[in-house]
Amino acid sequence: MMSQREATSHLAAVSNLEVRSVAFCTQVDGYGMYQRFGRYQFSPDQDVLLYCEVDNVSAEKVKSGFETQLQGSYEIRDLQGRLVADQDLPMEPEVCLNHRRDYFMVYRIYMPQQIPAGNYELRLTIHDKKGGKYGHSSASFEIRK
Repeated sequence: MMSQREATSHLAAVSNLEVRSVAFCTQVDGYGMYQRFGRYQFSPDQDVLLYCEVDNVSAEKVKSGFETQLQGSYEIRDLQGRLVADQDLPMEPEVCLNHRRDYFMVYRIYMPQQIPAGNYELRLTIHDKKGGKYGHSSASFEIRK
């Protein structure tokens, strides 16, 4: 079983970074334990929690365990594809005693202050700095005034 886990970890490190389960949340308690907004309808300048799960994360063996470095960013685009806002998110370096097989991230984000009412798409990008790879996902939402 140990050999299989090592092989799986190696394959994950060289596989595409997968970003999934993107959700706008009111609360996040842990991996897969979150409460979504009932409807993705927000007001300008409203703060929300943005949750996502990330697979195939690369980790570097360091003295104190295994280190990962993930950097997030997002763009908000209108239905015509025009950029409305973009933001770099804090880098999340982490050292864990074991090579992690489940990884989730939570960001507090704010809807733009000067955004017209309408429908939008948030496009999330995660950069795995240790693996030199990127993953993408998106979520649609509405701004109401």
